[in-house]
Amino acid sequence: MPTIVHRTECVSFPRSGHHLLEGLLLRYFGEQGMRYCEQYAHPERRLDLDPETRFQKNHDFDLDTPIRSDRQYIVQIRYPLDSLVSLFKLNVKQSGLPDTPAAWTNFAINKIGYWMRFYKKWVLDHVDRRLVVNYADLVDEPVAMLTQVVCFLGETEPDMDRIREACAAESIHVRNDYKCFNHYGAQFFTLLKGYFCAVPGVDVEADRLLIPQQQPTESGRLAREMRDTAEALRRLAFQVDHQFPQPSGHNENGWRDASWAALASLSDSTRR
Repeated sequence: MPTIVHRTECVSFPRSGHHLLEGLLLRYFGEQGMRYCEQYAHPERRLDLDPETRFQKNHDFDLDTPIRSDRQYIVQIRYPLDSLVSLFKLNVKQSGLPDTPAAWTNFAINKIGYWMRFYKKWVLDHVDRRLVVNYADLVDEPVAMLTQVVCFLGETEPDMDRIREACAAESIHVRNDYKCFNHYGAQFFTLLKGYFCAVPGVDVEADRLLIPQQQPTESGRLAREMRDTAEALRRLAFQVDHQFPQPSGHNENGWRDASWAALASLSDSTRR
């Protein structure tokens, strides 16, 4: 039975496919080979407390997780609009959040900053011994992505038959496409695209996330830009209804109009 060699903390933005990846790895490694820790249910099994643990889940809700040298990191991320919709649905189901357009609007505006800061910390900033797993890649090419993950975890010669069997046995399909959301509205989602259009790797025209190939010399500049943008978004969250009038028409350039308005306000805010 294969075993995870390198102790790993899996830091995932909520609803970015952690349960899917967990299921695939359990099928490949088995429980004894994976030694998984769901730290929110079993905090006593965390990597820093239990030497038997090999793989630990973490959402870094407060963005205060330290980056340590005694482990490596898998980071799971997803296209932000799909992430926000899926997270809202989970909160409706588990936390009693009202399933209304107003509740969705408030929720989305107030979670944008979290997504931005998470993405800056775990994807754009430099992290040693890190593998970024994009939800779309995991769903579209599960065999290739699982092979990459298994190698990262220490398998020098992964069992490809075992990998293909794990992918075939797991239910893999795209969940919570934002365009199928019951509160989907073109004008508000155009506004959301305006927030994200300047973020490296977020392609709002193609509705996809492409993990940027960062050059080491760019990390400081990108980190500063993302910090400034995230702080500006946090301040703007309470003013969004007044700052951004909704576009009057539905045309292919609609999101660009909102994008320019968002970027102009962000620029004004960061200079204050």
